[in-house]
Amino acid sequence: MHRLLEAFDPSRPIEDSRTPPYSWYVDQEFFQLEKEHIFQRCWLPAGRVEQVEKPGSYITGEVMGNPYVVVRGVDGKLYAHHNACRHKGAAVAMEEGRCQAFVCPYHGWEYNHDGSLKKAPHLGKQVSFNAARNGLSPMCVDSWGPFLFIDMDGPFGGNGNPRKLHEDLAPLKEPLEKLGFNQLRWCERHEYVLNCNWKVFVDNGLDGGYHVAYAHEGLSQGLEFEGYETTFEGRTSVQVCSTRGSDERLGDQVMY
Repeated sequence: MHRLLEAFDPSRPIEDSRTPPYSWYVDQEFFQLEKEHIFQRCWLPAGRVEQVEKPGSYITGEVMGNPYVVVRGVDGKLYAHHNACRHKGAAVAMEEGRCQAFVCPYHGWEYNHDGSLKKAPHLGKQVSFNAARNGLSPMCVDSWGPFLFIDMDGPFGGNGNPRKLHEDLAPLKEPLEKLGFNQLRWCERHEYVLNCNWKVFVDNGLDGGYHVAYAHEGLSQGLEFEGYETTFEGRTSVQVCSTRGSDERLGDQVMY
């Protein structure tokens, strides 16, 4: 067990839980542990399905220093790769667009949508070179409703990703889809830089409405907090609260 995890006892019920130690929020070694065991081993939203509807359309992004590219292949399938040429590591795709193949801007190595190496021009004689082992490093990719999700673990099976998106999200699917999740459409994009540890931000959304009465006075007036319910299952948390019907923006029920 890692020394910084020694204070954590997963057998404790939530009613007898303890606040994580200070080191979990400031120690760089612990943050590296989180990147390896949380962010690189779970499904993360990467974009919108509508961005890759046409064959050859792609998007790029970065998670925890790991650049990725998601593309709709000419075969209609979704593919995701680490956005780094296997030769010298240059990005093979920029921003978003549409292409017939990915071409490294440094030495011209060319990759098919499925990540396989199409050609390595002017490479010269290489006795032990194996083109099949020099394709783009794969990531897992899947979609739910309007969103694309990636998992950096790599392909299913073997030593890769043991998780499947729709099994992981099963507790969320029914309640969110009842609220019209599948009908969501992109409107506009805003980006925020938060000067805090990621767990502090997540805590804000998982505290069961504890802060709402004080931080969101207008919102709290429309909620029936006595019936606030929080359900944990696997890696998911679903919070449901009925409304007082006084605010048409809230409808009959809110969910987080």
